[in-house]
Parts: sequence; C-alpha cells; structure tokens
Amino acid sequence: MEKEPANKKWQTVLFGDSNSMDRFPLLNRAILGFVAVSTVVYCLFLIAPVVTFLAKTPLYHAQSFLGILGGLLLCADLVTNKGLWRGPWCVLLYGICAVAALASVRTISYGVKDNLYILAWSVIQIALFYSCAWRTSREKLQKFCSLLFAALFFIWAVACAISVCQYILQIGYLYVVDPLADDISTARQGFIENRLFGIFNPLNHAAYISAMLLTIAVYYFRRKEKWYVRLPLVLGSLILLSHIILSGSRSAQVSLFICAFFVGFCVARNRLPAPHLRRLLLSCGAAVLSLVLFWGGFSGSKVILAQLPSIGIITPDDESTPGSPTPSTPSGQFPERTDLDDNVSNNRFAIWKDYLGLYGDVGLIGLSPGNYMSYVRENHPELYIVRYIRENYPEKFAAGSIYHVHNGYLMAYVSAGFLGIAGAAAFLVLYLIRVLRYLFGRVRVSGEFIVLCCLVGMGCVCAMFDKALFFMDSAPTFLFWLAIGLLMKLTDKRACADHAAQSV
Repeated sequence: MEKEPANKKWQTVLFGDSNSMDRFPLLNRAILGFVAVSTVVYCLFLIAPVVTFLAKTPLYHAQSFLGILGGLLLCADLVTNKGLWRGPWCVLLYGICAVAALASVRTISYGVKDNLYILAWSVIQIALFYSCAWRTSREKLQKFCSLLFAALFFIWAVACAISVCQYILQIGYLYVVDPLADDISTARQGFIENRLFGIFNPLNHAAYISAMLLTIAVYYFRRKEKWYVRLPLVLGSLILLSHIILSGSRSAQVSLFICAFFVGFCVARNRLPAPHLRRLLLSCGAAVLSLVLFWGGFSGSKVILAQLPSIGIITPDDESTPGSPTPSTPSGQFPERTDLDDNVSNNRFAIWKDYLGLYGDVGLIGLSPGNYMSYVRENHPELYIVRYIRENYPEKFAAGSIYHVHNGYLMAYVSAGFLGIAGAAAFLVLYLIRVLRYLFGRVRVSGEFIVLCCLVGMGCVCAMFDKALFFMDSAPTFLFWLAIGLLMKLTDKRACADHAAQSV
C-alpha cells in the first residue's frame, strides 16, 4: 500500500477532507438547526413590535446568545467534521475577516465590543451558513430548505399583511422601537411620507426579505401541484409584492426586474433546441419580453394598490391622533416618493464620495467594521457623513452614529481596506465565472439553479445600495450566504451527477 505523502496527511489533519464531513452527523444536524433558528430570529427582529415586546424579556439578547452558540458549534466543527473549510474559496473570506481583525487592533482605542460581535458573526456566516450544503444529503437539504421557507413565509406574510392594512387605513406614526438601545430616536411606522414603512425596522432590509421570499415562493409554486399548497403561495406572494411596491425600496424593485430578465432567459434557453448563436439571441429576446411583461404587471399592481385606501375605515376627514404625523392619502393616485425629487440618490452619492475620499485613512487594512464610525467622527468632523447626522439626527449622533456606508462593497473596503475589497472582488469574480461556466456548459439548467442565482443576484444588487453581505449580521445576509453555498454545491463538478438538470 502506497504511503500517504506527509504534506497531504497534515492537510487532512488541519482542513479535513470529503470523508470527514460525516464523522459527527449529529453536529451537522445541530448546525442546520442553528442556521434555521438564527434566520427566523433575525427576521423577527426586523419586526418593530416584536423588538419592543422582547425588550421586556430575556429573549431581547437572543442574537447575542445565538452568536455564542454559533461560536461553540464552529469550534466543535473545527476539531471534528471540519465542514467550515468546504465552501469554495472560503479562505478568501476568512482572509477578509483576518484583515478586519488587524484593523480592529489598529482602532482598539475606540472599543472592542462592536468589532468582536461583528467579526464573530461574519466568521459564523462563512463557517456555518456558507457550508450548509455540504453537511447533509440532497434530499434532507431540500426538506430543510422547504421547512425554513415555510416558517419564514408564514411569519413574513402576516407581518406584510398587517403593514398593507396600515396603508389601506392610512395609519402612520412614530415611536421608539427599541427602548434599550443606545439610539432611542423614533422610527417611522405604517404609511407615512408616501412610503409604507409598515411594522418593520429598518425598511430596506424588510423589502429585501420580501423580494427573496417572493422569488422562492414562485419556485415552489412551480414545483408543488396541490391546490392547498399553491393557494397560500399565491395569496402570500401578492401580499409580499404589495409590500415591495408600497415600500418604495428601489433596490428591492430593481433586483426583481433583473430576476425577471434572468428567469426569462433561462426558461427560453431550456426550451429552445436551436443552434448556439440563434438560441442565445432568441433567449435574450425572451428575457426582454419577460422583463416587459413583469414591468406591465408591476405597473398594473400600482393602479390597483392606489384604489385600496378608498375601502379603508379611516377617511381623510378623520382626525389624526395628536402628536402623530399626518399620513399621505393617495386619492386614487399611486403614492410616489417625494423625497427623491431633487435628490435622486437619496444622499448616497455624497456618502460614497466621502468614504471613497478616505483612502489615505483606510489604507491596506481599513478602519474595522465596528469602529470606523467613531474614527471618522473624531478625525473628520467636517465631512458630510458626520455633519448631516449631527445636524439632523442629534439622538443618533449622541449614540455615536454617523451615516453608514450604504454600500456592501464599500463596507468591505472601509472595514478591511484595499486588501479586504480585493479579496471580496476576487471571491465574487470567481463565483461569477463558475456560474457562467455551469450555465453555458449545459443544454438545460434546473429551476433550483435559477432560483439560487436569483437570490444571490438579489443580495449582490442590494449591496450596491445598502450595507450588506460583508460584516453585516442580518436576515437578508444570512439568506445570501445560505443561497450562495447551495449554489456552489450545485455547480460543483463532483456533485453534477447528483444534481441532474430538470425541465423548467
């Protein structure tokens, strides 16, 4: 028997191999349960009344408890199954976190707690969420995903239904969502300023969840044939779509349009047995048609939604509660946002300019994910990102906040410097090459591949306009890392035989 090379032996000891993943199956099941519970809990923490209620109970600290549990599971996995190394190019992601840890040491004078919390959750997302697809069989993984979706879909559809009712009844108000937070400024709720904030906080993250769950619902509607499964999916999807439209979140809406284009392309390509070039051109034409049809449905939905307040119990003549903001009343016209008339980027251009201008301070390793605000606030008080919050939101400024980066890729840059953004770019480029090779290397692709691409694409699009993907613990980010891990496993050459393409 040929002796195993010494370097190979040590590589197996440190990083494991494909056989080590099933060494402790109970641990893998525990990690899957942790991923599901964490995602549900973080979704619940986006619902304002839930946060207000939990502030009176020990469960208010559930996110911290989950972080500790995730760290323990990660350590157990490190010395047993070693599944944390299974995600392709995960070394790049761990490298970004390592650079951010160096930046945390650099800015340690501004504190330790925030950096420790954010870095811990960043590593947990890479080690446990991203690696999920490698921890069980395909059949069990599909069951896990369907149960997680069912729980999230039910919770979110109910919350969105309540929010849409606030629009119909023209209810808008302000209140302190989290009385125990450092920042006790009020949050907008219900229908106010021509936008549906609903019972969520923050608004954009809620819209991203609605968009992701709507996309998954369409996938399951295609797969399930029983009417008692399809009916709730249709009703829930209509509620989620209404929430997305009324929220006015442009990034969530843009991501849906891009998904409509991509789905049209893939479905047409699956069904057209034409020569390669002609097939490609016809698929592109079908993608454009799909986008136009979706745009028409989207616009038609606005017309219907504009009429809903007329059925509400509260009319424009009713008196508002003293001290509450006056909600907007569409009067048969769809309530378009008015805050963008003279500010199309909603201050983002100015924010991005300020952060990009800090390249001298950011340097190779960045300003850390938890202390960058404190650093900028102290060293560059003249910048717009500091001045605007100081003058317009004194409560937030007193709590230590300035304008955050409003861009997931800038977050990697500011937190981990040029090394961090280089690692993030390398990871995303490698992912894109892998997906394109898989897509154009096969005659047909499965619905599973299409929906996962949509979810990952949504995460990447939303990161263009908000803090997401890197150094962010949030429900949309959890879903992104879970989806990209599933997609990486699906496109793995060794797994292709088990993931045969299905008709769409």
